[in-house]
Amino acid sequence: MTAGAELPVQVVPVPGGCVVRLEGDVDVAVASALESDIRRRVGAPDGVVLDLTAVSFLDSAGIRLVDSLVGHYERQGVTVRVVAPPGGSARFALEISVFRPDLLADDVPPALAALSP
Repeated sequence: MTAGAELPVQVVPVPGGCVVRLEGDVDVAVASALESDIRRRVGAPDGVVLDLTAVSFLDSAGIRLVDSLVGHYERQGVTVRVVAPPGGSARFALEISVFRPDLLADDVPPALAALSP
């Protein structure tokens, strides 16, 4: 990643938490910077939805990023869901890495519903 390059992430506040939208390639070139940026921008919400719908490539560093963020927020008692549409590259990468299926959602609305008590 070049200096000053914009990270491929948006943080959108929603009732009950926030949606973190990642896009493009989430790989070794951006994963570490993304994790720091996301943790800084998200803070301590009630719930987090990691939206990987627009992710075109997720390598092992990207999978580790998702796993690390999930662990970080779960240790704080925060409900987390990961949106990865069936047939997408992110879903494929998460499934072959045996990512927790209980955290996966096909779309944002059901993931947001899981944030509600």
